[in-house]
Amino acid sequence: MDITAVGLGAWAIGGLGWEHAWGPQDDDDSVAAIAFTGDGLVRHLALVDRLRPVAARHGVPVAAVAVAWTLSWPGVTGAIVGARRPAQVDGWLPAAFPLLTGEDLDEVAAAVRDTGAGSGPVDVRCART
Repeated sequence: MDITAVGLGAWAIGGLGWEHAWGPQDDDDSVAAIAFTGDGLVRHLALVDRLRPVAARHGVPVAAVAVAWTLSWPGVTGAIVGARRPAQVDGWLPAAFPLLTGEDLDEVAAAVRDTGAGSGPVDVRCART
């Protein structure tokens, strides 16, 4: 998983139809700005599949594992996670509480390395030493 110091604000995506709209928005432009395609999509979908067993062990969605992994990094004190409906909040909310074991962190690191779905450091436990 790539973690960057600068995030993509998505407020303008969605266009017309609500009081605070940013004006006309082409959905194809929005998708092009945020969506993985080709090999990147394949790698990231493979990562999702590798995270499913971790999520199942804890009885949470994969989104909670991804957010919990992000929050496990030294120096990370919060995660900005979006949602368009309450069910999506329910999906990542468990990450707000201690969730992943050391073995889970090792498994996630191996999944990121093996799938190539990211760049940079992936081993939270080594970063803590």
